Amino acid sequence: MIRGLFYTLLFLLTTQVEANTNVQNSIINTLTNEMCNSRIVLLGENNHGDGNSPAFKTALTKRLIDECGFDNLVFEASFYDSMAIMQKVRQQNPVTSDMIKSAMGSIRYNTKGIAPLIPFVTERVKSGALTISGMDDQISIVGSFYTLGDMSADFANYLQGEREGECASILYKRLWYRYDDNAPYNEAEKERVLECLSEIKTATKSKAKTANRAKTTATDAPAQTNKEFYIMAATMERAVIRDFTDTGTLRFKRDKSMFTTLDWLINEARKNAKFIVWSVNAHAAKSTDGFQNFRGGKNLGAYMREKYGNDIYALAFTAAGGTYKFGRTVKSIPKATDSSLEALALKDTAANTVFLNHEALMKLRKVTSNIDNNNPVTSDWSKAFDGVVIFREGKSTQLVE
Repeated sequence: MIRGLFYTLLFLLTTQVEANTNVQNSIINTLTNEMCNSRIVLLGENNHGDGNSPAFKTALTKRLIDECGFDNLVFEASFYDSMAIMQKVRQQNPVTSDMIKSAMGSIRYNTKGIAPLIPFVTERVKSGALTISGMDDQISIVGSFYTLGDMSADFANYLQGEREGECASILYKRLWYRYDDNAPYNEAEKERVLECLSEIKTATKSKAKTANRAKTTATDAPAQTNKEFYIMAATMERAVIRDFTDTGTLRFKRDKSMFTTLDWLINEARKNAKFIVWSVNAHAAKSTDGFQNFRGGKNLGAYMREKYGNDIYALAFTAAGGTYKFGRTVKSIPKATDSSLEALALKDTAANTVFLNHEALMKLRKVTSNIDNNNPVTSDWSKAFDGVVIFREGKSTQLVE
């Protein structure tokens, strides 16, 4: 009898999993059709501790690349590491899956949901069918193979005489944040970093020391073009300028910097290139009305809407309850109230995942939702997104063992 009950429960559980998989596949079919003609797709997630979204986004990303001709994949991750990878591709030097992981960002690449995307992306990047990019200017990111490796030396290699060694040391120290109480990072040290970056920008523009760049080995770090080095130095400069800035101002400036980088990537790509951008809801939203930390200013999505208009499709993810991970801590998602976007979407279905398109969002008008980093906020979400995927129960990210 016990054995019979066990198999009955196992059958019911398997049936439920299969049913939910079928529902998600149906939603992915719908989204693939809706997004296929878009030039730029912004894929959010409630936060980086959202365990449901990565697997869904992985499946959707594969479909968009294989069926709709999307050939640029951009992550909220290191711009510098991704540039190094694409230089390796152009120089026909080895590209490894670990490098691809680095370009995806350490906060993502070791989670189970995204694991199937790594070999998929690696194969296509190596073949030249796909360009991988980062749009984040942040430095000192754990796991960055190039930023924390050869980048400081490659930058300084543009300078002459003693200044090369001085700036290589200054930049390396900032990238690794090798400061202590006896030699702290302060405004004076920040200015030294900025002076080096300014000199490097000038040198790249004048193509100084071009011949000496050949001493950078092909296997350690690619000899990147002057233009790319200039953009990388300017990108790092924006990050360093934000040092000692208050959190609110820093947030707005970081999103403006991500837009500047993403806009450059789009302009540098071939004429009909199509972009998939992985980020979080708060960056992907085309309006900041529903996002408490961005009210009164612009985020990445707002800048993108102004520049690219209807060429963009923005997708959000949210959950009616469950858990998410914040750092190493598992936290609870506020249970959706009866009048919330999540509850209304799930009301007349037994499905664990549902999708609201733009028309459905417009009909809801102003409604409370957990879309803003799992904080219940009332807004007209149709102004921010073209669609929203709702999970009945959120799950914390799980790491690959």
